[in-house]
Order: sequence, then structure tokens, then C-alpha cells
Amino acid sequence: MSSPKGDLERVSLVWYEGGEPQVAIAQVQSKTPFAVTCPDDRLAELQPGCHLLVITQSENMLRFDGQLSYVRRYGTKWYLEFESADWHVSDQRRYPRFERELQFDLRAAVDNTEGVEFIEAKGFTVNISVGGALLKTDATYDAGQLLRCHFDLGQFGACHVLAIVAHRDPAKGYGLEFVDFVGSGRYNLAQYLSKAA
Repeated sequence: MSSPKGDLERVSLVWYEGGEPQVAIAQVQSKTPFAVTCPDDRLAELQPGCHLLVITQSENMLRFDGQLSYVRRYGTKWYLEFESADWHVSDQRRYPRFERELQFDLRAAVDNTEGVEFIEAKGFTVNISVGGALLKTDATYDAGQLLRCHFDLGQFGACHVLAIVAHRDPAKGYGLEFVDFVGSGRYNLAQYLSKAA
């Protein structure tokens, strides 16, 4: 897929500093070349050649791993341009689901007038796979919202993962798609689930 259909206004940008995932919300300025603006000063550390994960903030979730070709500050915002934008949809349902209740610590990136704010909450899984989870929580999230998730897998260690809210159903919970694991999170979760089978 070469480009998202319809209007694309906002995207989440994900990159790593010191092994920790960073998230910023950016306004789309153009699709060809793909370019965004964002007031987040953490972007000052990024240079042309850096790779970022770019994720749409809509129910029609698409993403690409983009290489920056241009980074510059204009007034109060940073302008980032990417070499190419090869958008694709992830198929989280290709992995088997297991009914397991795991406690999740959640951090949601919320855009406000001062930049990105992180709001913390707790939740638990109804089912989980290495591709995603069905999550119950008292917090409210929109489809397309990016979450930082942390959960403990007992003897298999901890799991840190970035997830996107794929869909929401007040009765069933939130469908999460895992988009990027931190460290050995994917391996730890795969080991945990292989014992659950």
C-alpha cells in the first residue's frame, strides 16, 4: 500500500533514546513527500538518516518505518520530512489467542497545548497473543491511540511493548495491536504463551 486513503491529519512518531521508546504526536503537512510538524523539542536530537515508526491515529491503522531525510526547526515547531512512506497494515490476528488474565500498566500519549502528556492507568487482559490483546480497563482510549504497556510474566520476565488501540467496545474491552516490543519483550511473551498452549 503506498498511501493512506482520505484525509490524514495526525500521526504518532515513535523513536528510541537510550533504549527507551519516545512518542510524539505530529500534524501531517504533506503526503508526497511525507512530512510532518511537531512542537516537541525532543525532536531536536533527531538527524537525517534516523529511523522512526510512523503510525496513523485512526481506526484505519497504517504504519511505516521511515528514514528521515530532513529535520529543521521553524518557529515553535519541528519540520520532519521522510525519504519514503511505504504504508502497511499489520495483521495481528495471524497469531493464536490465549485466554489469560495479565495485569497491565498503561501509559497513554495525549496531545495537549503544552506538548505530549502521559496518562497512566491499569488494566487486565481477557486474551493475548504475540500480536495483540483484548484489554479491560476503566480508562478511556480512542481508536488509533498509542499506549505504552508493561506487564509481568512471572518466571518469563517482564514485557514492555508499544501498542495501538485497534478497536474499542465498551462491553468487551479494547483491542490492542502490539507494534513494537522493547528489549526481550517479544521473546518473553512468546515463551510464556508457548507454555500456556
